[in-house]
Amino acid sequence: LPLSKMLLILFAVVLILPALESGAVLSGAGTEVDCVKLIISSGGTECTREGYNSFEDYNDKWCKFRCDSDGWRPLPEGVCYGGRVDCANQGVREKLLGWSRDVEQK
Repeated sequence: LPLSKMLLILFAVVLILPALESGAVLSGAGTEVDCVKLIISSGGTECTREGYNSFEDYNDKWCKFRCDSDGWRPLPEGVCYGGRVDCANQGVREKLLGWSRDVEQK
């Protein structure tokens, strides 16, 4: 290949590869954000249903979420592994989606 074509290919790789890598990172981060949104939304619904004012926090080491300042409730069984919510795990996402559907239907 002539030098100009090799430089063009190198230039394209240098520009395209980081874009593809950052897209992959963002898509992985999206699942984490989606899981947190499901926990906050479903937890908030359960908190208000149980007479608390609001969802306050969640702790994946304890596998619980907190309503107001003291009302700890368990996250759905099978959501926490090794002291964390693993949103990259398809099964965990499915359990959170199922919990969200169940909470909305109550």
